[in-house]
Amino acid sequence: MAQKKLLLLLISLLFVSTKVVADEKFEFKAEDLDYAKDLTKRSMQMNMPTIKEKWYDLQEMLGNEVDRSNGGLNNMDELTSNTLFRIFVSSSMSINLLKSYAKSAKKYNAILVFQGLPDGSWHKLSNLVSEISGNDNAAIAMQIDDEAFNQFGIKNVPSFVLSKEEDVFSENPKVTFDKVTGSIGTRKALDIFMDGGQLADIARDHLEEGSGIDE
Repeated sequence: MAQKKLLLLLISLLFVSTKVVADEKFEFKAEDLDYAKDLTKRSMQMNMPTIKEKWYDLQEMLGNEVDRSNGGLNNMDELTSNTLFRIFVSSSMSINLLKSYAKSAKKYNAILVFQGLPDGSWHKLSNLVSEISGNDNAAIAMQIDDEAFNQFGIKNVPSFVLSKEEDVFSENPKVTFDKVTGSIGTRKALDIFMDGGQLADIARDHLEEGSGIDE
């Protein structure tokens, strides 16, 4: 799971770079993405044990109790807990609708999540990102994450998922999530989560974060 996060970081960086070079004609091949996946896998295998050990060392230096047995991460709650608000969309949706969700994603601290490349083309992706972003120089969080589509059973878009992942260093972290699918606004999805979801407090935080910001 942590391996996937590094891969998503690489893909997110590619989203940024595609906006910068949207007018240039270039293509990333499938083997480029495979290479990135392999690179992140090998990087995680090398680095994650070191990261955990350094964290343990730091906690001991601070006089905190540390349980190194069985991969215990009892002193790493903040580091190993991760909450995300995702809006699952598709490149087949209208540009105006994608722009609307991008704007609300920025307001409510969410991520636009796509499945795969449009027609398998990085160049078409760069054009799409450029169209969605328009003249807005502020970063809009977007990712390609096929695994998340499978993980949360996304069959239709738009879908909204608010998730909390605990023990992100584990290969099988505990994930709690709320999901709603349908042509509704981002605020409406958060209202639904706040009224009856498992992560109502987190939904409330996202709503408060977006309050007072014009869409």
